[in-house]
Amino acid sequence: MRCKGGDGGFTLFEVLIALSVMSIAMLALINVLAKGLAAQGKSESTEVARLLADKVLERSIRDLNELKYDQNIAWEGDEVVGNSRYSFTVSSTDVQNKATRKPFGTATGGQDNRLKAVLVRVRWGDGNSRAEIGKQEVAISRLVNRRLQ
Repeated sequence: MRCKGGDGGFTLFEVLIALSVMSIAMLALINVLAKGLAAQGKSESTEVARLLADKVLERSIRDLNELKYDQNIAWEGDEVVGNSRYSFTVSSTDVQNKATRKPFGTATGGQDNRLKAVLVRVRWGDGNSRAEIGKQEVAISRLVNRRLQ
């Protein structure tokens, strides 16, 4: 728009409209960035939980191999990584044959195999207190075929 004097420039109304359009665009950009950072944080926490579950699973398998063939393991623990507390539980069970309802690899006199299922669950939350744990969870399991002595 032109002023009466013929000088070129923007009116106050045009400047206000331009500022409001830029403000809306900036708010949308900030919102997208905030959601991206939140997703990255969740992904990082999930990866830490998976690494912890793998570490605990390997330790549990070593512990299981030191037990007698008819024993199972069950334990739990906590670990703090960064600002998050991760709580994990470990359990093992005999894998049973559905037809005979007996564990696979039940000893029959000589050396035999015993099939075990080991399950690790890792839970974590947003904060560091125990009350906030359990909002998110990762679970991994593995079958272990161990040689009886």
